[in-house]
Amino acid sequence: MTNGQQGEKLITEILRAVAHEYAWPDFQPAQHALVKLDSASLKDMEGTYDQADPDGQDKLTVTIRNGRPYLAGSYSVGSTYHFAISEPVELLPETQQRYFTMLTGDTSFRFEKNDKGMVENCIIKSGVNQQPAKKLP
Repeated sequence: MTNGQQGEKLITEILRAVAHEYAWPDFQPAQHALVKLDSASLKDMEGTYDQADPDGQDKLTVTIRNGRPYLAGSYSVGSTYHFAISEPVELLPETQQRYFTMLTGDTSFRFEKNDKGMVENCIIKSGVNQQPAKKLP
């Protein structure tokens, strides 16, 4: 584990502790149930997703390793939540379309398909805020 990832975990722990103390809805530990992945659909998730942010920095990359999806990059949800994931973290399946990580609290990542069945968007949701990220060709 790199120092950068340790810092991200520390920040997440601090945010969760403050959220718990002040009853903030965001950053509370979320309850999840895992489903079995359809490995055929994973390949289509792989790629880079771009949020239309003013500075052009918010991009997420999904990779597949050993049959499991991983997420790295940066994203924003709402005007005050900006996060960076420097080392890939595993995306855990809640449904065939919706995933979460152990690092990002209650933030979920929903992969939407177009009418041809190809993933074209990732909707990033945290609390009541959500932002789309479009898959780059």
